[in-house]
Amino acid sequence: MRRMSSEEDQDVFEITDFTTASEWERFISRIEEVFHEWKLPQHNSAPPLKKGELTEGVWLEKREQLMFASFQFEAVHHYLKPSDTTSLAPDDDNECLPFCLSDMMSRENDFPPKAHCLVRWYGLREFVVIHPAKVNDAIMTEDRTKMLLSSVTIAVNNTSCQVPVFVQLQQMRQKYYLGVCEGGGVRTSFDMIHLHRPFPQLQHMQGLLQLFKGKMSLSTVPPVTVSIRFTYVLQDWSPCSWPQPPPELDELGEDITPTDIGRLPCGALEDPILEFHLSVTWPCFFENTIIDNDVHSDLNPVLSPKWSMRMKTSEKPVCSMADYLKEFSSILLGYYSENQLLGNVPPDDNDMDVTQALDKLAHPNVLPTLLSQGGLRRPSRFQDQWTISEEVLIKILQYIFPDSAPTPAEPDCDEWKDTVNSMSDVQNRAAFARIQEHIRSFKSAPVGSLTWRLALAMCHVHHSYGGLAAVAQLWQDFLLEMRHRWEHNYTLPW
Repeated sequence: MRRMSSEEDQDVFEITDFTTASEWERFISRIEEVFHEWKLPQHNSAPPLKKGELTEGVWLEKREQLMFASFQFEAVHHYLKPSDTTSLAPDDDNECLPFCLSDMMSRENDFPPKAHCLVRWYGLREFVVIHPAKVNDAIMTEDRTKMLLSSVTIAVNNTSCQVPVFVQLQQMRQKYYLGVCEGGGVRTSFDMIHLHRPFPQLQHMQGLLQLFKGKMSLSTVPPVTVSIRFTYVLQDWSPCSWPQPPPELDELGEDITPTDIGRLPCGALEDPILEFHLSVTWPCFFENTIIDNDVHSDLNPVLSPKWSMRMKTSEKPVCSMADYLKEFSSILLGYYSENQLLGNVPPDDNDMDVTQALDKLAHPNVLPTLLSQGGLRRPSRFQDQWTISEEVLIKILQYIFPDSAPTPAEPDCDEWKDTVNSMSDVQNRAAFARIQEHIRSFKSAPVGSLTWRLALAMCHVHHSYGGLAAVAQLWQDFLLEMRHRWEHNYTLPW
C-alpha cells in the first residue's frame, strides 16, 4: 500500500499557465492602447516653433484612466494646438529624430510665462504625464519608480512613440518628474534632482557651465549660448492695506433705494492675490560676454533688458456677487411646499358656494390693492407670514414696475451712461472685442428690462430679507400685478 501511494504521488505534477497576462503586462498593454487612441505614434514630425508660440498658442488636454492592479493612474496628454496644418515630412533615407529635441533647442520660446512647468523647463510643445489619480497617493519607493519607468519605456518602444512621456513621483506639490523619449535611434532621459540647498559652486553661471561642459565628451567645447532669468516672489504684504475695502453685507433694511436694488455688490471678501512674481531676464547671450562667478557678477537685476510680472490668485476666492448669485441659483435645486414657503396656510372655507367661487374668479377686481396708483396688488390671507415689510415691498415693486408710482424713482442712469461711454473708449481693443463676442452667446435679458429688474430684486430679497420665503412673497405679488395688468390691458414698463 505504501509503495502504491508513493508511485501515485510521483505521477502528480503542477501545471503553471504562463499564457495568463500579469497585472504588469496588462498595465503596459493599457498604456499602449491609450497611445494608439491618441495617435501618438503618428506624431513624428512638426514644423519649427515660432517666436512666442508656446505662450500665445492654445494648449489642449486629453485624459485617460489607467489601472495597475488596484492602484489607479491618470494619463494626461498636453499638446499645443497646431497653428498650421502642414508638417515636416521625415527623410526617406534616415529615420528622423524626435521633434522634441529641436523644440528644446529653440531660442524663441525661453521661459514661457503661461504654460505647464515642464514647458517652462524643457520648451516642449507636446508631452504625456502619468501620475496617480488621487492627490494623496504618491510614488515614493525606488522599486515602484523603476517599475513605472520600465513600463513606460516598454510601451514607448512597442508603439514607436516619439512624444516624451513623463511620470510624476513624490507628492504632487513637489513637481518631481522623470521622463523618456525615444526615436531615430536616440534615447533622451529627462532626469531631475531636488536639493534642500544648492551647492555653493552651482549658485552662479560659471559653476553651472562647468557642470554642463563636464557632461560632454569633447576636448574643446565652443562658447555656450545662455539665457538667464531671476524670479523674485512676494508672498507677504501684510503692512500694506488692501486698496479695495470689503463690501458691506448687512441687510438693506427699510432704507433701500432703487439704486440699491438695481445693482449687485461687487468685490472680493478677502484678498484674492496670493503671490507676485517679478522676473528679470537676459535672453540669448554668449557666456564670455557676461561675468558671473563667486567673486563678481555682471547680472544686476536693475539693468536687465527684460522685465515681466505674474500674479498668482486664489482658485476660488469668496466674492460678494458670486455669493449672491450662488445663493439665488440654489433655489432651483430644492422642492418646497406651500407651507414651507408661506408658513401655515389658513384652511379654505369649505362652506363657500361654488357659484361664489366662480363669481370671485370672474370679478378679480375685488382683491384689495396695495397701492392706489398703478394697481399693485396682493392678497391679505398670508399677512401674518410676510417676511418683507410693506414699506420695503412697495419700494421693490415700484422698482420693478416704475409706472406704478406718481414719480418713479429710477436708478442714477447718468452714472450708467458714463460707464457705457467709458467702456466705448476701449471697444476697439482686441481683448474687449473677444469678451464682447463671448458675452453674445449668453442667454440673458436686456439691461433695464422687466425680467432684468425682477432678477436683481429677487437676488436682493433672497439674500437680505428672509431667503426663500421672501422670494415666494415677492413672486406672488409680481404675479398678481402681472394678472392685474393683463386683465386691464396695461402696458408693461421697460
